[in-house]
Amino acid sequence: MKRDLYRIIRSLRDRERGINPDPAWLRSTRETLLMQVKNTMPSAETEAIRRRLPIFAPLYARVMRTLRGPAVATLSISTVVLGGSIASVSAAENSIPGDTLYSVKLVTEQARLALASTKQDKVKLKAEFTIRRVAELKTIVSTPVTKKEERASQAADILKRDLDTLKQQLADVQEGSSGSDVADIAKTVDKNAVEVVKALNETKNELSQEVKEKVVAAQVQAADNGIKALEALVDVHADAGNTSVSDSDIGSSLAAHAEVAAVTVAATKALIGSSTSTRELTEDAQTSLNAVQQLVQDNKLNEAVGMIKDATAKSFTAQQQAEEQSLALSNATSTSSTSNVLTASSTASAQPALSGAEGSTSGLPGSTTSTMNGTSPSTSTTMTTTTKP
Repeated sequence: MKRDLYRIIRSLRDRERGINPDPAWLRSTRETLLMQVKNTMPSAETEAIRRRLPIFAPLYARVMRTLRGPAVATLSISTVVLGGSIASVSAAENSIPGDTLYSVKLVTEQARLALASTKQDKVKLKAEFTIRRVAELKTIVSTPVTKKEERASQAADILKRDLDTLKQQLADVQEGSSGSDVADIAKTVDKNAVEVVKALNETKNELSQEVKEKVVAAQVQAADNGIKALEALVDVHADAGNTSVSDSDIGSSLAAHAEVAAVTVAATKALIGSSTSTRELTEDAQTSLNAVQQLVQDNKLNEAVGMIKDATAKSFTAQQQAEEQSLALSNATSTSSTSNVLTASSTASAQPALSGAEGSTSGLPGSTTSTMNGTSPSTSTTMTTTTKP
């Protein structure tokens, strides 16, 4: 009964539609539809991967962060290379602050830092770049470039910024690296600091007082980097299980920093007009330096480092104070000179009128003026005689 009813309904539907589909087509279409449905359903393997995805997501994020730096660096290098000829990129390497291609040089350096695979490599690159900054400053001072003071000021600012970065990089290495790696990088930073301070001593005296203060600020930062590196070396040396730092390494570093402080003290004493507080700082610095050698002989390395740190800080503070006093004195002298020039100019401009009152040649053609003095010194008679042509 049910089958008959189904057959009747079906015949009515087909008659209503006027359609009588081919059975083979129906089977083919049905198989196609089923296949499409199957393809859209997630498989068991896909579902398993989806469930495991949260586990791998953090790893994926770390990988992308690792690759992002090299990708950006590669893009930067490509931009530089594709944006200019090989000659222009080569010229950028020899550029100095103020040159058109100097920004290309800095971008290339940042790209190299981004491509560095380890913290240690980044520190060594940045140390190399700080030596570049010193060389750029020397070039500005020693060559007849335009806007010398402006360029030198910019070079000093960039150098200090690079030294700040180097200090932070050293701290990053100390946090998560082995004693051997820390020792290696600390030696690099320590050597770099002493080299920068000494090189700037040879350069800064050729600059104006204002720019010189910026160079001294860069020296202070370099010296601070060296002290931080020395402290890191002493920490590694104290580890009995690590032989990366020897007694000789510590002794050499202490001697180098003592020399830097001693030179700074001597240079500060040579400045004219140092105040009482400045002289006291230099004397205190010298006292600390005198104590270092005995502390090293007694193997009191931590105390020796403390004395070197104290001597370095006081010597550079005294130097900065002396430089500021020298700048103030220079400005005062300049103001006084300008005031004297203005006074002399004012006096000179008034002088012709006074001379004309006492006796001069008249501006009229053919006229002469003579002065006849009377018997009284306070009185005189002026007679003007005009000669007709």
